[in-house]
Amino acid sequence: MTYSVSSPAMRSLLEARTAKVWLHLLTIKHNDGTVLNRFVNNTEDITSRGNVYTRFAFRPQIPAEVDGQMPKIEIVIDNVGQELTASIESMSRPPIILLEVILADTPDVVERGPFRFKLRSVSYNQLTIRSELSYEELTAEPYPYRRFTPTDFPGLFNAVDR
Repeated sequence: MTYSVSSPAMRSLLEARTAKVWLHLLTIKHNDGTVLNRFVNNTEDITSRGNVYTRFAFRPQIPAEVDGQMPKIEIVIDNVGQELTASIESMSRPPIILLEVILADTPDVVERGPFRFKLRSVSYNQLTIRSELSYEELTAEPYPYRRFTPTDFPGLFNAVDR
């Protein structure tokens, strides 16, 4: 699979040592699209494309891609302050999670993403929150979306003069 990134990002990937800082932006949304939280794994807040991302300690753990399996990702969030625990317990439906990758010196340029995930499972203790995310399972959806029946599509079933 090929990925494209900006020229400065590519140079930083190819250099043995670089001063570029790669950051992950995490957006948590309700199913209706309203944004609950925006986080960046940085020591200070970042503004990207007009949105303020709050500094927060988290680490995405991206496993290797395996043929025939839907990609999954695990995000480990430091829960020392336990700010997110109450909001997790109050959720009635799984939120939508967007993950993006940027460079700290060009925060308005998204190098990778946005990757849209659904929250599949959450476990937490006093120190960490572990969440497993995956893409929407589209392979289980019927194809085609609708059945072509004479009731729904009568024009397909009219006699044709030959």
